[in-house]
Amino acid sequence: LRVVGQVENKFIAAAEGIDGALLLIDQHAADERVRLEKLLRLVLDPSSISSQKLTTSEYLNVSQEEWLALHNFEDLIIQWGWTLSFRSSLDAPCLRILAVPVVLGVYIHVSALPTFLQELLHDGRHFVQRHRSRLPTFVREAAATLACRSAIMFGDVLSVEECERVVKGLAECEFPFECAHGRPTLVQISTEIVETVKRSR
Repeated sequence: LRVVGQVENKFIAAAEGIDGALLLIDQHAADERVRLEKLLRLVLDPSSISSQKLTTSEYLNVSQEEWLALHNFEDLIIQWGWTLSFRSSLDAPCLRILAVPVVLGVYIHVSALPTFLQELLHDGRHFVQRHRSRLPTFVREAAATLACRSAIMFGDVLSVEECERVVKGLAECEFPFECAHGRPTLVQISTEIVETVKRSR
């Protein structure tokens, strides 16, 4: 792709070849996607996830079946940064939450635990080996938040070199067509619209 320039400090115009299609690239969405994929590669390293002890323990009630199943995943739960104490009685099994994960510096709220536990119950083996397509929801959401906050924003003035860096990074992404939150990163402008604009000048 050949960078044509920045449009209204929001989009990067790029062309495929000399007379190819014109693309408008959302500069925030594109840079967010580039940053997200870099962060998702980082979280594959176990050292990217640590734990933070809670000053006051919290509790989560679970069913007897859930308690038994999750007890089998205790080591895996610890690997993903949670520290739980499994307590049970005949009528009220519960989990005591002692520590929460810190993913790339982002503290994970205890409210993320139920979803993670349901993911484990559905297919806990899915998370044994770390892969970008096999990450818990709380990890992906933390990476998406970091990517969004650190990305180029609408209104930022970019040099040609900065535009080229974004376009090159997007071209190297595994999923280049949407940002961390599902918004399209680019749109193709038809040649008919381009010709119409040229004639109107």
